[in-house]
Amino acid sequence: MPGSCIGRSSLCTTLPPEGATKRFYAGCLPAVQAGALYFVLVFAGGFVLGALRVALVAPALGAVAAVALEMPLILAIAWLTARAIIARLAIARSAVPRLVMGGSAFALLLTAEYVGSAALMGMSGAEYLAKIATHAGLIGLTGQILSALIPLAQIWRRERNVQAG
Repeated sequence: MPGSCIGRSSLCTTLPPEGATKRFYAGCLPAVQAGALYFVLVFAGGFVLGALRVALVAPALGAVAAVALEMPLILAIAWLTARAIIARLAIARSAVPRLVMGGSAFALLLTAEYVGSAALMGMSGAEYLAKIATHAGLIGLTGQILSALIPLAQIWRRERNVQAG
């Protein structure tokens, strides 16, 4: 029933007014589409950089140093990609659509990584998580989280530029 409380936990929320959920999801669809495009483009750049990292940099410097060197490059690619997608698809300059964009890209990335690890490398779920729990894996995960937050961060960057100009 609209307006009634669901469950008994402290996280209990009320249902939105009739039709508000439909409007919310319809408003988020462009952000989800932007997130999917953001994932594809940044994943492609990360795939190329990752191949170079594994083939050339990691053997010379080690996995941790290689991932640490790769992260600023992939974050720069993510920044420029997000900025272009946001402008091209006119994603609203507010927190929800930007979080939806970054969050959907992050979810797609983790899914693709897990499926790729299982299909291409024969890793189990436990092995995949163990790989993430290494120093190199945690550096990579940190970069992935930061790239998911880039669409949101660009709100404040843009506002600061508008105020300064």
